[in-house]
This record gives sequence, structure tokens and C-alpha cells, in this order.
Amino acid sequence: MLEGPGGISIIPGASGLSELVDCDEDTRLHLLEQVQNLELAHDFLIIDNSTGVHSAVRTLALAADRVLLFTTTETTAIADAYASLKVVCESPTPPIDLVVNQVKSSAQAKDIASRVQQTARMFAKCKIGYAG
Repeated sequence: MLEGPGGISIIPGASGLSELVDCDEDTRLHLLEQVQNLELAHDFLIIDNSTGVHSAVRTLALAADRVLLFTTTETTAIADAYASLKVVCESPTPPIDLVVNQVKSSAQAKDIASRVQQTARMFAKCKIGYAG
């Protein structure tokens, strides 16, 4: 854990750690215990998960109080966000809000959010909010 600005603690992640991508149940439970211990010691805990449908991503998302799902305007990013949403929505979920990043206007962000929300309602039977 590193000390960041303003007293913020940061645990940097690493990309490409195959042992965390599709880890076994014991490893997921151990990871969840560690996250719960961190939660007890901090006011807020923000986890920047990777996109995808990996078991560790799903486990952490389902343990959260709130999920922020980020996407950009790119078609592949929207498809990845929907795939993640679909997997998370297979179980009872915490509130999920969509953030559309790298847009040219708020109208463009709202349009993309509306399409993702509609698709989520129709096909994943999942309601998501819009966070900006």
C-alpha cells in the first residue's frame, strides 16, 4: 500500500496476472477477505477492476456497495461493458451506474448510456443508472 496525495492510500494493480484472472474459489474467497479487511480500515474503497467476465471481476463487483461501469464511445468498449454487465447481472447485484468516458458532448454520453441501458433492460433484465 502506497501513500498518495491528501492521505489517500493506493494499492497499485498489475495487468496480466493470469493467476487472478480465473482463480479458484479459495483464492477468490481469500481475496474477498482481504478486501473486507481493507474496507474496515478505510472510509471508502474503490476497486478499479479490469473489463471482462473473469470470476475475480464478478466476485469483487458483487461484493461492492455500488458498481460504476465505465465505457467509451468505441463500439468494442461498449460491447465489453455490456458483457461485464451481463455477467454481473446474473446474480443479485448492488446498484450499477454507467459512466461514458471520452465523449465530445454530454448529449453523446447520454445517447450511448441510453442505448446501453435499453439493451441491459431488454436482454440482461438488469436496470442500470447513469452517472455521467
